[in-house]
Amino acid sequence: MGLSASMWTSVSGLLTHGNKMQVVGNNIANVSTIGFKSQRMDFNDYLYLSGSSVSGPTQIGAGVSTYAVIGDYSQGSFESTNTATDIAIDGSGYFGVRQKGGSKVYYTRAGDFYFNNDRELQNPEGMVVQGWKVNNEKRLTFSTGATNLGTSETSESAYVGSGSPTDIVLTSWNVAPQRTTNVQFTMGLVNSPESDRTTSVGSPMTALFDLWNATEEPPLANEAYATQSSVKVYDEGGSTHELTIYYDQVAAKKQDSNGNPVYEIEGFPDGYTMYEYLVTIPPSEDNRSYGGAGYNEENNEWIQDPIKFYNDPVNGTSKQAGVLMSGVLIFDSTGQLVDQTAYTFGATEITHANCQVGGDPQNLGVITADPANKEFWQPTKFSSNGLPVFTANFTGQPLANSVSEYMQSSPASTAYSQAQDYIIELDLGLKNISAQWKKTDSSATHIARDAQGRPIGQGDEPLGEDIYGYYILETQNTAAIGAYGTIQGGNPVATQFVKHDTNGFYYQDKGLDPRIYGTIEVQDQAGQNQIANVVYDNNMFCYIDPDTQQNTPVTDITKITRVIPDPPYMPKEYTPGSSLANLATQLKTDGTNADGSIRYKSSVAYQANVSTMAAPERQDGASICNATTAVVEFSSQDGYPYGTLSTINIDTSGVVWGYYDNGESLPLYQICMYDFHCEQGLYREGGNLFSATR
Repeated sequence: MGLSASMWTSVSGLLTHGNKMQVVGNNIANVSTIGFKSQRMDFNDYLYLSGSSVSGPTQIGAGVSTYAVIGDYSQGSFESTNTATDIAIDGSGYFGVRQKGGSKVYYTRAGDFYFNNDRELQNPEGMVVQGWKVNNEKRLTFSTGATNLGTSETSESAYVGSGSPTDIVLTSWNVAPQRTTNVQFTMGLVNSPESDRTTSVGSPMTALFDLWNATEEPPLANEAYATQSSVKVYDEGGSTHELTIYYDQVAAKKQDSNGNPVYEIEGFPDGYTMYEYLVTIPPSEDNRSYGGAGYNEENNEWIQDPIKFYNDPVNGTSKQAGVLMSGVLIFDSTGQLVDQTAYTFGATEITHANCQVGGDPQNLGVITADPANKEFWQPTKFSSNGLPVFTANFTGQPLANSVSEYMQSSPASTAYSQAQDYIIELDLGLKNISAQWKKTDSSATHIARDAQGRPIGQGDEPLGEDIYGYYILETQNTAAIGAYGTIQGGNPVATQFVKHDTNGFYYQDKGLDPRIYGTIEVQDQAGQNQIANVVYDNNMFCYIDPDTQQNTPVTDITKITRVIPDPPYMPKEYTPGSSLANLATQLKTDGTNADGSIRYKSSVAYQANVSTMAAPERQDGASICNATTAVVEFSSQDGYPYGTLSTINIDTSGVVWGYYDNGESLPLYQICMYDFHCEQGLYREGGNLFSATR
């Protein structure tokens, strides 16, 4: 080996140790650099030259070289700052930044970020931080069978953004209003007879619904309900509205002061408690409508204007204006919420005979039924979260008045629901995981009526007050008159309607004065059949002659043979679907009275007629009925008005939160985290940046 080779060997040591000192010097120089990852240099001996010696073959080293420069990517120390956008990574990973106008992403551990005048979150070199955008828009969908039950446990993942990583840019300093899509109450209700303020003999589970009258102020008297809960909700324009739910206990059975049965909810579990609830808004803020034809979506015009719930120019205000949902809550013997019903206007998914499809130039699914008719308040739809929903059409949107209304751009196009954009979930603590209601027995027949509430005949002609014989009284001087009447002082109200008998013979209530109702066949004292006029007195007894007063009740068929007039004026009957009307009590025979006359009871079959949830599941924080005093334990809603951005904060999950002057805080972005299987393969770009290599 020559002299030059031995000199190179010495030089290699100087050069390599010089590299070592450069690595050490670089580490020392960057001791205060944010996110800097130090290096160490490893040596390796250089090549060896073969030679010989007295003892045999040998190798002589030719120097030293740099073996590897290894980065130290271990966790560094944290520093405190006063800037909300200064962030650090605890553990492995890197922030992603992108040069504006370029597509390549660089990686850094330095989190000294700030928002520039273009509202972009950038590093000091002007590169924009990458993140996932958070979609804060809330839109409910009707359940198609898949139900989100939610969970009370903390999610294992803090991932809240969606889509592909993008530049973090505050596109607006304002937040648009969010329409309320969910209303939640946790109620503490009381199981006490004093909590049953309003009773309906004809329909005990709809007492508040029947009592509500939008033409009066207030629509529901303060003495009519046990308690109520209210919350401010928002429409799509950010305007506020007061939503109030009224609650009143429903006794499973009632007796009068003499101990006589008034009504009974048959089949209701012993020890259980029932509460009626009524979801309402002020009638003047109810912009729903019904009917109408020929809506044109392009110019927002109707060929035939719909009828407004509130203050219609022709029909005035509907009695039910302001009522959004009616139902009952069922609590078990321990006071836990176990079941629920929920009825909304026109909610049936099957088009009712009184709903029309049509209109020129567009094909519509319009609910034309009068909301005053309880037959058209049906079990509502569920959201994909398993909660019952109602439509709150605060701004008068067309075809958004019922969960079953739909629209079509053309007769050949696919129908879609605009009402779905205006529904609100009601969360009292119970979800239905099947998206179905229990099927009810709708075998009971009902009298068909016209839009004015008058019974109609077989040819749909209205049966006027002067037409003979289409109602019959089934009890004598008792409050339980019948399923189709209203009670006032123990007698039917004039021109209100009651049930017919099994022989198909009907009488009409003409008021309290004795009136003639056609003829009947009776036996005189000699046992001969005679034809006589039918009249009755204020105690609902029928007589052959008003002066004779033979005290012959209409239910005593042994003394009165009913004769159907010719031609018979019989009202049309039909079998309804599940509705509030199907909750009406029906008269049933219940033995005999002391004088031998037939006794009747008024009852409704809970198992057959009440549409409860098919598969209810109680959630944490559900309403209860074992409180000593009625109280609203918790209330919330998810809407908000316009807001201006006040400040920004970044939480420990990397979520960029915006805080607005309307009191809302919204997640806007989540900062992306990147990691690599081989960190030693990262290329150091300088400027605290790394780039990926193969």
